[in-house]
Amino acid sequence: MLNENIVSLLIPCYNGEQFVERCLINVLEQEYAQYIELILVNDGSTDKTEEIIFQLQKRLDNELWRFCYIKQENQGVGSAMNAALKEVSGEYLTSLDIDDLMTKDCISKKVSWLKANPSYALVRSNGYFLFPNQEKRLFYAEDYKASEDVFLDILNGRIYNRAGSYMIRTKKFLEKIPSREIYPSRYGQNLQLLLPAAYQNEGGYISSPLMMYYIHSESMTHQEDKSGEKRWNYTYGFQDIYMHVIEEICKENQKSSIYEKMIKATFSRQRMELAIELKDKNLCKRAYKELKDTKLQTEQDRIRMYMFVSPIKGIILRIIRKLGEK
Repeated sequence: MLNENIVSLLIPCYNGEQFVERCLINVLEQEYAQYIELILVNDGSTDKTEEIIFQLQKRLDNELWRFCYIKQENQGVGSAMNAALKEVSGEYLTSLDIDDLMTKDCISKKVSWLKANPSYALVRSNGYFLFPNQEKRLFYAEDYKASEDVFLDILNGRIYNRAGSYMIRTKKFLEKIPSREIYPSRYGQNLQLLLPAAYQNEGGYISSPLMMYYIHSESMTHQEDKSGEKRWNYTYGFQDIYMHVIEEICKENQKSSIYEKMIKATFSRQRMELAIELKDKNLCKRAYKELKDTKLQTEQDRIRMYMFVSPIKGIILRIIRKLGEK
């Protein structure tokens, strides 16, 4: 039995001493704090993360509805989320990365929206990317028109799955994942919460930016992975996670093969864009072939590929398309 009005907030953490105090104070300062069930999983941190948590434990115990602290050996964020899911008892479910922040009304606004729209399984919000130079950029433009079909938007790579930017009705997640076990990957945990809840349900959108997603200079992908090999492999890793979730939640659904093609097309496009960034024509051709195999490629995809591997042919294709639009 889920506890009415309670929000279960899941925070996995590994070596987060630089951010953990800020994050926990952020939770305590939520307008909705007295109805928050905070489930914090220390995934084998070797720094001062636990010491800082213990310094704040009295406040967390007194000011939140419930504070649950779990410590485990380092097994990755997927495993940490599985440990947290076993403890979830709230009507609503959300998560947050240890280095990100929510506005003080983030949780209260999402709860209010879901209460006002009982037929919706989840709600998303806008947010900010915050860069090392303090530049802020919205996730979505102010005139962004959100679709209620969050499931297809995720499969087609049209929305962000940032922790802190969504809230779901716990029962909608548990209807699809009664085991409370997601694929124990070291990434992709947010989509594994969102996809089951979004499947065959509608999702809402709040245009106000209610969280900040921090981009850290020391962990920016381009600096860590100049060859692109790690990012290339990640796309296949994420593709595998998507496929696993679809297999889990779309049993006996004839559309599952269509969904799988959408996923392959989405990640093939990502690989094609990465190949263009890396200036690798062979990789670009390979990615486009994978996209073409799904039969979901568009004329724009074809032009995009040829503008890189054979610019003259790309220009000709663009001219033909424009003539055809007249």
